[in-house]
This record gives sequence, structure tokens and C-alpha cells, in this order.
Amino acid sequence: MVSKLALFLAITAALISHGNERLADAREVEIKVTGDLHTESNPNKSRGSCNASESCVSNLQELFDPEMAMTQIKSTQHDTIDGIVHADLGDHRIPLYRFRQPQRISEEQLPFQLALVNTIRQPHRISHAASHRIARDSWFPGYYWSMTLICHCKNHTYHQVGWKFTSNEVGDDDSFYALIVAAPDSSKRTPTAFNILSQQAPGWMLSTMIPANETSTGGGRFGKPAAATM
Repeated sequence: MVSKLALFLAITAALISHGNERLADAREVEIKVTGDLHTESNPNKSRGSCNASESCVSNLQELFDPEMAMTQIKSTQHDTIDGIVHADLGDHRIPLYRFRQPQRISEEQLPFQLALVNTIRQPHRISHAASHRIARDSWFPGYYWSMTLICHCKNHTYHQVGWKFTSNEVGDDDSFYALIVAAPDSSKRTPTAFNILSQQAPGWMLSTMIPANETSTGGGRFGKPAAATM
């Protein structure tokens, strides 16, 4: 009788011990999948909400001023350019550059069509690339890139609308903007209009964002970002 009781207690103890091990394993998994605490601790930041006092852009088309358009063809990166077409906007013939992301920066090699302007008059912000090396791997040789963001009135969140390209030469303030565009009728050989496109900025892009009229500190001309895509 004693031996049977001892056997029962031993089996019970083993089952309890096994159950505790499974519970510990479950708790360990639960802890591992809690996510990025730095993002979750600030729900407004994770959604990309603009500052309450920040001016927003309601019509993306206003970002493109034909008078500011760059009509002279710029030198381009030979292994990422897919072609250049032109759009006739009134008296202005606007080159539209068709690029894809270099595989060395992004495996997806996403395509983009860009219209170049000397400046953007609407309030906007700049988000820097991750490093000098990445920023200088540029669609336009001689210029490093940073991302251009605006506060969109539609949902009052930050959206990327393109890139800013700035001269690599120290002391040279030469720069221009490349807006992401799409022709409404791509079947036309020479479009007579195009739309400005945007995409909501992800959290990593917001983490390096500064007003366009400010200079980042602590990281030189490129700031101190953690990641970037082009």
C-alpha cells in the first residue's frame, strides 16, 4: 500500500513539475512577443500623428510649383534609372524620372517616378538616411539623399512625398527636391498632368525627422538615424 502511495505521489509530482515547465515556457514566449516598447509607449508616435500646432497640407498638388520645376536633365545613377519621359504642363515641359531602388539598399527594388523642383514652399520636414554610405548611394550622383515628409491634413499624420537631394561638397548649399508622381493616364506618350503621391511615414522614419529649416545635431549632416530606405 505504501509503495502504491509513493508511486502515486511521484507521478503527481512529475505531472505538476511538467505543467510548471510548460507554464514557464508559455510565459517566456509571451514576454518575447510584446513588441517594441519604445513605440508602444507612445501611441501618437506609432501612428505618426503630427504635432497639434503644425501646419498641414490639404492638397498634395500644391507641393509642385511649375515655376520651380527643374526642366534641365540631371545626371542619373546608371544602374537604377529605367528611363525619362516628359509631361507638358502649359508652357512647361517637365521631365519625369523613372527609377527603381538599388538592390544593395532594398531587396524589393521598388519603382518610383519623380518630378524635380528647386524648392517646396509648404511646411515640411526632413528625415535623414542611416549613414554617409547609404545616403551617397544616390539616384543623382554628387548629391546625398534624405526623405521629405509633410503633415497631411486628411488624417493629420506625417507622409513621405519624396526626397531632398543635397550636394556632397562641404560648403555647397546646392539642393533640390524629388516629388513622387504618377501620370493619371500612363498610356499617353506625353502626359499633360500628373498626380503627387504620398505614403504614411513609418516609425523609423519619424525617429530621424527634423524641420526642414533646422540642422540636426550630434550626427553631422546626416543626423543619427537607425534605418532608411530609398
